[in-house]
Amino acid sequence: MAIDAVIPCDVSHNEPVFMFIKGGEVHRTDWSVGATKTLGEMWRILPNQFRSGVDAAARFLPDPPTDGTEYRFIKGDQVVTMKGGFPRKVANLWETWPDLPNEFTVGVDAACFSWILTDWTFFKGDKIYDRLGYMTLEKRFPGWLPSSFNEGIDAACLIGDGWHMLFKGDEYFYDGLTEKITHRFPTLPSGWT
Repeated sequence: MAIDAVIPCDVSHNEPVFMFIKGGEVHRTDWSVGATKTLGEMWRILPNQFRSGVDAAARFLPDPPTDGTEYRFIKGDQVVTMKGGFPRKVANLWETWPDLPNEFTVGVDAACFSWILTDWTFFKGDKIYDRLGYMTLEKRFPGWLPSSFNEGIDAACLIGDGWHMLFKGDEYFYDGLTEKITHRFPTLPSGWT
């Protein structure tokens, strides 16, 4: 089973902090090696259907910033916010994602949010949808992505500088570089990649 979601928590330091979600478990890179908590321990109001795992998760800071961080989780055709929201159909969130293509309303591979760009990005199969439009990954990242990343991204996050960090299998891609996930994130629990 691959990593389900990666959320940047604090990227302002020399050693940025990331939160990884796999199945129903969470690991932060500033925790001890291999340490995990369950999704339910991290977010006590998370509905039961999301506690065993998610398709995607993102940290969302509204523009302009209001009263803090909001986490959103997507599973199947449902999305939930951890600021007291209840599960809603992704397709019904026109106020948040008014132009989201129908194929992205059920079972996305990954989703992420950049609080600097105030932009959401969705991945499914070989397609990406963001503020630049709807296109293939190969077209969105011409000449950048290794061919193995042109379809079926497991997880993604946007770093503060606007660069996508993409995860697939036991590798990640960032700023033209592909490496083993455990090389950059050595505290991950054994067997997570």
